[in-house]
Amino acid sequence: MSAQTSLLPNSPKLNEFNAACESIGLEPGLAIDLMITTIINIKDSLDHSRVQNQKMSREEMFNCMRGHFKMSNDFDEPMEDFKEYM
Repeated sequence: MSAQTSLLPNSPKLNEFNAACESIGLEPGLAIDLMITTIINIKDSLDHSRVQNQKMSREEMFNCMRGHFKMSNDFDEPMEDFKEYM
């Protein structure tokens, strides 16, 4: 975690934030709402990922589709459907 920055009135960071919002035509209050929503969405996404990863061990995760796919013996042979194009 980084150190907290003061956003008291007339603080350099608050002035910098307001100037950045003004330069892109965004109200500071809306910018703060967007940042909070984004942070909450990222946190929810990370929490969901952690829950998904905890349900299945790493070995189970990588082996879950084992045996579902089989490669035919003639996989490298030309296909009948494409003979006219070859």
